[in-house]
Amino acid sequence: MEGVVLAAGKGTRMRPYSNAANKEMSLIGPSPVIEHCVRALSSYGVRKVYVVLSEGKSQIVEFLRNGSSFGVNVAYLHQDMDQGRGTAIPVQSSLRDWCSAT
Repeated sequence: MEGVVLAAGKGTRMRPYSNAANKEMSLIGPSPVIEHCVRALSSYGVRKVYVVLSEGKSQIVEFLRNGSSFGVNVAYLHQDMDQGRGTAIPVQSSLRDWCSAT
């Protein structure tokens, strides 16, 4: 089973907290929000997690890496602002690439 975590965006509504760290790296208890999301997906049997990222989200990639620490395989979809805004753009592009490869 596959899942998607939406982690793009600038976190403007969380300022000034999001000035220091990506909003997805904000802590809930001892763990960042993104970890809670990935662990929840893993607990429901999801084994492949696509994380949608925009520019400046290297903290998330450095934290999650390939996902093996969380029992999943993580792949990153990058939101290209030249193609337009919105989460559907990177997901659509990746699905198009995947479908043409099969």
